Amino acid sequence: RTSLAWHHDVSIYFTFNDSVNGIYESQVIDVCRFFSDNLNTPTSLVASFPRKLMDGERKKLQAGWPNAQIHSSRIPLRFFRFNRYFLKKYFTKNDKGVVIARGVLATRIALDLREQGYLHKVIYDGRGAVHAEFEEYIQPGTSFSQKMKAFEEQAVNLSDSRIAVSNALVQHWREKYKYTSDNHVVIPTTLSTTAQRDLPEEKNRIKGRAKLGLSVADVLFVFSGGDAAWQSASLLKYFIERHFS
Repeated sequence: RTSLAWHHDVSIYFTFNDSVNGIYESQVIDVCRFFSDNLNTPTSLVASFPRKLMDGERKKLQAGWPNAQIHSSRIPLRFFRFNRYFLKKYFTKNDKGVVIARGVLATRIALDLREQGYLHKVIYDGRGAVHAEFEEYIQPGTSFSQKMKAFEEQAVNLSDSRIAVSNALVQHWREKYKYTSDNHVVIPTTLSTTAQRDLPEEKNRIKGRAKLGLSVADVLFVFSGGDAAWQSASLLKYFIERHFS
């Protein structure tokens, strides 16, 4: 995998149609903070939200990153690429800027802007197997799901570099989209810095487990995910059967 050699050139982190939640804080805001505070790379956050969700998302984002540039999209999702005409003002023509685009929709818009000369390089921040998610539980078997497959393939193969959440996701790209490059870096998901807490005292943990009908010796295993191949549910099954059966 590649190093973070491109981080010195990053000027914008761009998100589109994402909700501001704990995952967003850890994968977007914390990254901008890390670049700005530790790598001497001032990074601007540009976020586009649907108009109907604008007020609530704006408040949450500004609480975590007050200087974020926020765009209100009035365009139906199926025509999302037309947002590039309204997002141009956040980018500079013929600039050498590098943008990290979160997800396939943001990346497709960023690739359009690159083609028009508004961006120098696009880094696809791939935080999941998007088409697999659509087929698993969002819009299985729909025409939009097939479009998402095409957009994901373009994001994987046309971007200048990529961020993957795991090596398994990179392997998924290789198998599904014939991805052959090594120009990527694996950055696992972590907790947001605002979500980190000290563990409760042992007596309080015992009380909490008792409320769930669990003893101190019982093993409590929590899995938050699905059974799409990239989430390695088969390995989870193997681990549980081997260690807890």
